[in-house]
Amino acid sequence: MRLNKLTVAVALATSSLHSMASANETIEKITVTSRQVEESIQEIPLAVTALTGADIEQAGLEDLRDITHMIAGLQMDGYPGKTYTTPTIRGLAQVSRSDDENNTSIFIDGVYVSGRDGLDSSLLDLERIEVVKGPQGALYGRNSYAGAINFITRKASDIFESKVSATVGNYGKVKTSLMVTGPIAEGLYYRANMTYDDWDGGYENSNDGSDIGGYKSNFYSGSLRYDGIENFEANLNTYYSVDKIDFNAQAIVDGNCQAPTSAIFPEGYTFQRYCGEVPSLDRDDPEIWTFTTTAPRTDRMLSRTSLNMTYDFATTRLTSITGYNYMEMSAITDQDRQLEGTNYWLSDYSGYVTLPSYVAFGNQRHAEWSQELRLHNTNKSPLQWLVGASYYELKREVRSWFGIDDSGLEDGQTALTFYAPFTDLSGGFPSNLFDELVNYGGLTGDGTNRTKTAAVYGSLTYAINDEWTVRGELRLTEETKSLVDPVTVRDQEQDWTFVTPRASVDYQMTPDILFYGSVAQGVKSGGFNAPNASLPEEYESYDEETNWTYEIGMKSDWLDQRLRVNTAIFDVEMEGIQTSSQIEGTTVFTVQNAGEGRSRGFELEVAGVLNENLEAGFGYALADAKFTDAEDGNLASLVGVIDGIDSVSLNGQQLPRMSKHTFNAQVIYRTQVSAEMEGYARIDGRYESKKKGSNHDALDYVGARTVVNASIGVNSEKWEASLWVRNLFDNDTPLIAGSTLLLGDFNRLPTVAMGEPRTFGITGTYHF
Repeated sequence: MRLNKLTVAVALATSSLHSMASANETIEKITVTSRQVEESIQEIPLAVTALTGADIEQAGLEDLRDITHMIAGLQMDGYPGKTYTTPTIRGLAQVSRSDDENNTSIFIDGVYVSGRDGLDSSLLDLERIEVVKGPQGALYGRNSYAGAINFITRKASDIFESKVSATVGNYGKVKTSLMVTGPIAEGLYYRANMTYDDWDGGYENSNDGSDIGGYKSNFYSGSLRYDGIENFEANLNTYYSVDKIDFNAQAIVDGNCQAPTSAIFPEGYTFQRYCGEVPSLDRDDPEIWTFTTTAPRTDRMLSRTSLNMTYDFATTRLTSITGYNYMEMSAITDQDRQLEGTNYWLSDYSGYVTLPSYVAFGNQRHAEWSQELRLHNTNKSPLQWLVGASYYELKREVRSWFGIDDSGLEDGQTALTFYAPFTDLSGGFPSNLFDELVNYGGLTGDGTNRTKTAAVYGSLTYAINDEWTVRGELRLTEETKSLVDPVTVRDQEQDWTFVTPRASVDYQMTPDILFYGSVAQGVKSGGFNAPNASLPEEYESYDEETNWTYEIGMKSDWLDQRLRVNTAIFDVEMEGIQTSSQIEGTTVFTVQNAGEGRSRGFELEVAGVLNENLEAGFGYALADAKFTDAEDGNLASLVGVIDGIDSVSLNGQQLPRMSKHTFNAQVIYRTQVSAEMEGYARIDGRYESKKKGSNHDALDYVGARTVVNASIGVNSEKWEASLWVRNLFDNDTPLIAGSTLLLGDFNRLPTVAMGEPRTFGITGTYHF
């Protein structure tokens, strides 16, 4: 990040933190579109943090997970890697993640992007990233339950520009990119970018020497801009990527507490758990990396297209945004979690048999289309208004298969596994297994999900006088979801209606100091439980999760706009939290609206230009998120067995997978090396307090984690070069703890996910 700003981001901490213009020794003014119109970030009653394109490039941010390093209060909920991405704001963790809906919505050029597996794509050619904290359902719509993240791409330029960039680093890091932009004809301009990114991963599997956690990606983006008609502008943007993603680095650890033997299985079957802080693991320990896959691959293709058109009338602007997103993803995982194989119960429980391989294969296709129209006034009257309507449609197809190597079974024997529609793996994994499975026509798994959403919305803003302004926003949403599952022959449909209001009042005490207060409702969609032929009808679906968020904040510039201090205090009251609960009298667990909770805290964001050479910033966020009235049926077998768990109640427990405290800080020093060359050095750090992996506080958690990045470089009008290091002090604290079911002997063992080790390299860029 260009760290041209001091950022100490906390709840209402709104601001454009990291970009300061040191030339005139003031913090750079940033214009955002967080309320669907262009406004100064310091003049709107929202907690917004903005990262400019310069911030992104100089901080070496490559994906969505990297953004959390720069913004306190924004975290990633879950395991590392480029799939199953779950951004979370203000501690509002997703207690149940069985569906494909996030608590924090993602938009690219105004187009909503669904799911998790396709979110963490390259931060390619961006003009700006805006992270808006607090519910934004009134203007943004779908699943802006905790906030929203907006990616705004760079527009095609009317001046010819081009640049080429290359990076090399340890663990086989190689990245190259080329960008070209310029005019085609009068009023028509283009922009094109292509990037290749390859990394082996930061870990080696001691069993077979294979790399763990790497990827190989090709990214392409292009845009056309047309403004040849007076008062009209159209921007057509496309993005396409092909990724091959390794299994992320995980390890099974020995448990120190466990649940009782299940009545279903013979003696010796256990659920091992870890209680307390899971220790850091020595990366060189040869016993760690037994938990890897023999088919370590996810293949993913992403395609995104949007058309944004605006027409300015005398006093109003009409905007149309059309979007189409498509994703295909195929993945193989090793279900026994052991390269050498593991023991399987025979189906008659007469003993064990050792089998070498059990794999799961999944294939997903996501196709989503959206259309939005909105109209707002552009005159300078005290009354500002905006009205809009949107339609969204998603089709998600999921197919899954399981396979077992049954070469170790004798005639008449069967192993106790989940359903395996194919068993022809006795010769091991053929080199073309992945391609064969992509075209495999066997069992259809989860079936087809469809979502259709229609909404109307609007806002009114009235400036009472030069100091006081009031605003109201409202959205009415009708959503229909359907599920067709050929395995359980289940076909169902359900409708939901959401009304999401937001109201705010702000007081401009001086031209540089703004106070505000707001109240808003957030909604996360309901959904369907996993197919199960014995599932009672009343548990086939669950309803939406909602919250009311109350917030007060301040935005301020001091010392002739050389110091920025933004802060906010928030109280979030959650209802209908989607949790996993056991259906009474059965062994079936489903997602139910079985919980209430609250999150209280504050955010602080500070940025400053200390002198013409030195800039600094920091951010702090406290999010004390707890269950107030909730249950977790998964805890039933632990009651009376593990100290500290005496019921299925979660009352008073922290929400899982979230740090209560987050802190980030940045310092950048610039100096003129010669008449044409500037040199710089920068350092930034991120602190996260302990983070538990389960719903109950007595179970596993990882300790506090601090990661520091640094770089040094020079740049001129034509070229740039930098040496960089990430995770400078090689912090090896695990990212998250959990447990893994071994689908061989059906034991469950504690598991941790590891972060990236220290990486370093050099990047060079030439403009021509």
